[in-house]
Order: sequence, then C-alpha cells, then structure tokens
Amino acid sequence: MSRLLSIFSLVALLAPGLATAAPVVVYGPSIDADKATAAAKAKLGTSDFTVVGNLVTLAGGSPEGPVVVGGDVSRCAGDEGTSVGEVVKLAGNEVLEMNYGAALERLEAASVALPCGASRATKDDLYQLYFLQGFAQFTAGDDAKAVENFATAAALDPQRAWDTRYPPTAKESFLRGLQRMFDSARADVRVEVDAAFLNGEQIGPASAPTLVAGRHIVRVGGATLLVSVPDLKSRDEDVIVTTARALVAGLLEGDNDYAPWLANLAARKKWGDEVLVVGGSEPLLMRARKFEGSTLAGGDAGPDPKIIGAALLGIGAGTAAAGVSLHLVAYDEAGVQESGLVLVQEEAYAPLVSQNRAGFATAIIGGAVMGVGLATTIGSLASGKSVAAPTGPSPTPTTPAASRTSPSSTTASPWRRSASRRTAGSTSTRS
Repeated sequence: MSRLLSIFSLVALLAPGLATAAPVVVYGPSIDADKATAAAKAKLGTSDFTVVGNLVTLAGGSPEGPVVVGGDVSRCAGDEGTSVGEVVKLAGNEVLEMNYGAALERLEAASVALPCGASRATKDDLYQLYFLQGFAQFTAGDDAKAVENFATAAALDPQRAWDTRYPPTAKESFLRGLQRMFDSARADVRVEVDAAFLNGEQIGPASAPTLVAGRHIVRVGGATLLVSVPDLKSRDEDVIVTTARALVAGLLEGDNDYAPWLANLAARKKWGDEVLVVGGSEPLLMRARKFEGSTLAGGDAGPDPKIIGAALLGIGAGTAAAGVSLHLVAYDEAGVQESGLVLVQEEAYAPLVSQNRAGFATAIIGGAVMGVGLATTIGSLASGKSVAAPTGPSPTPTTPAASRTSPSSTTASPWRRSASRRTAGSTSTRS
C-alpha cells in the first residue's frame, strides 16, 4: 500500500531575525522535487517557499548510510591524515621530554581534524588525545581548557586514575575534570544498526551504552563520524545511531524521537522558522504535523474551529427543525384521535405516537448539536487558536530493532526514549 502524502511543519527555535524567512521544503525518497513543490504550494497556499532537497541526500546521500540523532555530526571531508594513535604516541613522548608546546600544537591539530584520523582509533587512543591535551594546556596556563579536556577524557574511561608517568602538577585539575564528568547527565544511546563503534568500543542493538555531553567518535561500517552532543541537562532525548532510511521513515511516521535531527538541521542551515517535510506518493491526501523546537506538538491539521462551529450550528438547526416538524405533525394528528373525533383509523394511532416521540428525540439531538457548535464557535473566537485532530497513541516498544519497517508501515515505532535521565555519578564509582 502506498504511503499517503505526509507534511510535517517544524517550528524550530531559531534566531528572531530569521522569523520572516520563507518556509523551506524538504521531501522524502518516494517523490521528486516537482511533486514536493506542488504539495507545498497546496499546503501553504503560496509559492513563497524554497525546495532545498531530498531528505536522504541531506542525511548523507545513502539510504543505508549512518545517521546520528541528538548531536551535531561532522564527517571527514578530506584526507584521513595522521592517525590519532600515531599523534598520541608522538605527543606523549614530547610531554615526557617536557616539550609541551610542540605536544599541544600536535594534539590540538588532531582534535580540530576529527573525525579525520579516527577511523582506527581505540578508546585508549581517544582518551590519551584528550588527557595529554589537558596536561599540555595546564602547563600553558589555561586551566579552564585543561579541566574541560580532562573531563572529556574521563567520560571515555571514568575508572582510569592519574597516569603516574607524568608529573602530578596537573592532578588537581584532572580531579576537577573527573568530578565535572561525574556531575554530568547521561544520555542513553539507542543503536538501530547491526553493529557500530562508540569511542572505539563496539555497540549494537542489544547493548545499552550511555554518554555525556561532549565530542564522541561513532563508526558505522566504513564511515567515521564526530558527534558533538550538547548539554544533556536541558533535554530528555536519546542519542540514536541509525540509518538515513530509518530516519526518514521515523519522520514520516511522526515519531518524536527523530525530530531533533530535523531541528538541528534547520538551525545549522540557518533556515527560517518553518520547515515542511513532504513524503509519500499521493499528493491529494495530506497530513500535517507540527513540531515546536524538537517535539511533535500537533496531529493532523483540522479545519478552522469557527468553521466547525458554524457547520455544527447549521446541522443542529436543521436536525432540530426536522424533529420539531415530525413531532408537531404527529401530535396534531394523534391529538385529534384522543379528542374523540375519529378522523384516522385506529391502527394508525400507534405509528403516529412513535413518530411524535421520534420527532421529539430528534429535536433534542439537534439542539445538543447546536449547543456544541455554539460552544466551539465561542471558544475559538475567545482563544484565537486552532484545533488539531489527535494523532493517536504514542508508539510503544513492542518489537526489536530488526522489525522497523518502511515508511508505508502502520506499525508503531518500537523505539522509545528512556523514562528518566541518569547522571554519570549514579552509574560509575571512583576508587
């Protein structure tokens, strides 16, 4: 069964200066730019919008290519360059030789180049990249950056103690970085691919990794990604390692969990405050979903409630009038029978009584419908807000990762964000 045309309206929290920008239109893999343009024109009632491209292309180009939801993703655009393992080996020797300036320059260049150089990096390589950088920054007098890098290193290996090969002069800063990491909130990482590597360690659908805010290396197949995860204390979202195909399917299903990817894309591209995502193959049937920030806020867009109210008033009035008419006609005819003036057959009396009662009930129903219409109209005029039709129940985790289907599936998404946010301190200890 073909997927109905779906349109999602995303209201991203962007800069006030962009509020008047024309809407941006992106579209799913089953339609082309022309169909997306026609659907957007029908939805918006204007040609003042920009069609920017296919969602799969925006997500990396390949339907099976890796996508990470919940962070800003960078890919290596050039040569792989010197591996992180080689960088930390050279920089470690320079630190031991107290050539701190050269070590810091080498380490910072490697950090800026990420994810280039990290395709074969182990967890220890990444730990040393940040630990040595923190030590070198401390010796350069930048304690704030030293603590930040020590915290990033500690997030990779919370149980690792101070490396006694290096002078303990920076150990206090190291401990403050460690404490910062323990005080941080953690996000659950949901893996929707068969296998991946997070900071050099293998993860999969059956694993339950977590991470703190900061910079992380994710490897899926031959792709290496740098994922910068923002402050986790201000959000309640999983970090999802998935594919472009699953991402687009989730967006078209109206799955909240994938909405942060679209909000992040809109912010990074500096789009305006409205993004329409068009998908499916039947442009005559449209559904609209509204996103505020990165959360699905509304369901299928309904008509103006003032129109609904007026329609209900008309329907109610017509129904009530018909009911009153039936009631009065039957009453008059049956009333003559009761008065003793036999003008109708005896056998016609019972049907007239039934008609009388049915007319009375119909009039009551018509009056009730009129009341609902009047209340709807008054309520909409008072609030000035539109009413959206319900989207149905939230998806529940009923099936494993392998059961996620194409956008045409009507099965609820099996993925859910965790119910509570954990802190690093609640899951790790320090000896």
